[in-house]
Amino acid sequence: MRWHFPLLLLMVIFSLVSLTNLSRESLAESSLYELNGVIKVVDEEKYHYYIINATINLRLAVINTTHVKVYVNITGFLHQAGRLIRNQTILIFVVNTKNNHAWFNGMFIGFFPLYIFPAIGYANASDFSFIFLGKPLSLITCEGKPVPVHCHLMLSNGTKVSIVSLVLENKYCKVAFVYHYPIYAAFRLPLGGGKYLYITACVSGKYIRHILDINDYPENIVAKRPLLNIFVILVLLVIVCSIIIWRIIRGRRI
Repeated sequence: MRWHFPLLLLMVIFSLVSLTNLSRESLAESSLYELNGVIKVVDEEKYHYYIINATINLRLAVINTTHVKVYVNITGFLHQAGRLIRNQTILIFVVNTKNNHAWFNGMFIGFFPLYIFPAIGYANASDFSFIFLGKPLSLITCEGKPVPVHCHLMLSNGTKVSIVSLVLENKYCKVAFVYHYPIYAAFRLPLGGGKYLYITACVSGKYIRHILDINDYPENIVAKRPLLNIFVILVLLVIVCSIIIWRIIRGRRI
């Protein structure tokens, strides 16, 4: 049956990733964080494999005082040729806990998107500088200061929630987060051979209460964001109106 080949290929790809950088030493693991999302593998021919309804569970093992191994255990259903097949995948990252720099499959990727080891809050967000896959991650700011924004999420159980968060993004990665915790992450990772792993995830419902309890971003700062949006919209309207007027005047001259 045709669906067996893509399934075996996906298992081989992830198995190779899982075995990369495994040490012989026995390291005690501890639970770190959990998200839910969709996993997608894309090759050069744009052929897709999906793992839907995925649970992304993070566990870590300490290597030394500055580095840890993060085991990203992904469980869900592989969608292929109209079939849903139970799948489990383990991705392994080595992360520097001082600057959140990470290595995946033996390659330096920069910012680790699934958990932030140095807690980043409103007061210190501008002190950090991150890259992801060679591109700088920009922080949403206003007048040089970070701007918390409302991130609207649909949890895996269907519950809708709005969380005030900071946002880091570039063309390959976007992360909305509260201190240590990404509440939304969308990014890609190179697997080699022209293949890429795309992960889109939001926080698991079991962590929502904790995140809301620690979320102390200043309300007066958050309130400025709609005004900024209105300003941007007005600027765009002015530009559009100017173009229309210019075309009318130009048309009359013709």
